[in-house]
Amino acid sequence: MDTPRSQIVRSLQMELFEIEVQLSEFEAKRKQIKAELARRGAGTKVCRRCRTEMDIDQFYRDKQKLDGRTSWCHECVKEKERKKRAA
Repeated sequence: MDTPRSQIVRSLQMELFEIEVQLSEFEAKRKQIKAELARRGAGTKVCRRCRTEMDIDQFYRDKQKLDGRTSWCHECVKEKERKKRAA
């Protein structure tokens, strides 16, 4: 006979398992997207700040991003830093 505590533990273990499955599916999808971006050799990108499309070399490298580049271009990042220092 299961005690209420063991039922709670079993329930939490099932939830944890489901979350781990979702995480592994997410990681697989992320790797798939990253591989597709690398395969395409995305030569241009749109800056999220100034909304200008420019060569991929105009963005700093960022390993945490799917495409390996920051979302702001060099000029927008530099402008942000200048404003931050002036404040």
